[in-house]
Amino acid sequence: MSWNVKQQVNFYSSEFRPPELAREIRQLIHYGIAGLAFAVVSLIAVLIADLWSEHQLADTRAQVAALNLEIEEVQRQPTPRTEFQRGNRFKTTRMNVGQMLPIKSIFIHPI
Repeated sequence: MSWNVKQQVNFYSSEFRPPELAREIRQLIHYGIAGLAFAVVSLIAVLIADLWSEHQLADTRAQVAALNLEIEEVQRQPTPRTEFQRGNRFKTTRMNVGQMLPIKSIFIHPI
């Protein structure tokens, strides 16, 4: 048996190429992939925005709780008497703004 080549085959000819999809179908597949990629990117953006808003809401609630505690402390302190309350109408002592105004607690309603 000899190993000599008796025939040559050109695999680069059009006869051996796999069949190609029609241009419209290729375009449809490309648009489908692009739409799917856009949907995935949009979903990731929505998830990141959701996580960020939850973090912001938790920080805001913590700040409100701290402010409510501070307000309760200020409300527990006795207000200083002014000179007017003692009978002198013309002189008043300086007072802190937080001690002059009645302050109610701040409430944030959950969404």
